[in-house]
Parts: sequence; C-alpha cells; structure tokens
Amino acid sequence: MPALVSYLWLLPVGVLLSGAYQVFNDWVARIRRFTTNAIQTPDFPPG
Repeated sequence: MPALVSYLWLLPVGVLLSGAYQVFNDWVARIRRFTTNAIQTPDFPPG
C-alpha cells in the first residue's frame, strides 16, 4: 500500500480532467454541434 501513496497526486488530476471532459461534452451538445462530438468519440472501438 505505501507504493500507491506516490500516485495519490494523480487522483485530483483525473477528477479534474474527467469533469472538464463532461463539461465539454455538455457544451457541445448544447450548441448542437453533434459532428464535433462524433468526431471526438467514434461509435466503434479502434483496431
């Protein structure tokens, strides 16, 4: 468990990036630019 303490700083960064992603997606949907959102996240997995 002490080895995980060095990675604890990544938790707030991950929460911040996740929140920013959600805000961006809501903003794109609100202004009805669905093509921007579709280009960003494809429906099929790569590979």
